[in-house]
Amino acid sequence: MSDTADRLTALVHACRGRRVAVVGDKWLDVGLANQAGARGILVRTGYGADTADAPSPGVRAERIVETLADAADYIISTSEGELESHE
Repeated sequence: MSDTADRLTALVHACRGRRVAVVGDKWLDVGLANQAGARGILVRTGYGADTADAPSPGVRAERIVETLADAADYIISTSEGELESHE
């Protein structure tokens, strides 16, 4: 098995039963999140600045944001109640 496949398998097991968010600047990152059952968030920085409007076939971002700070704010705002229950 390839290193990538091993990592994907590990990510899938880590995500099971959790609302894990994967934040990336490539549709490949969001696709990985989709495959792992995680929340895929695309950031319009780095590669995302040029590719955000052209998603890969079959890949869906939960949200597209401008900055990493926006991604953090979105994750926090959509995780209300979950954060307190894990403290």
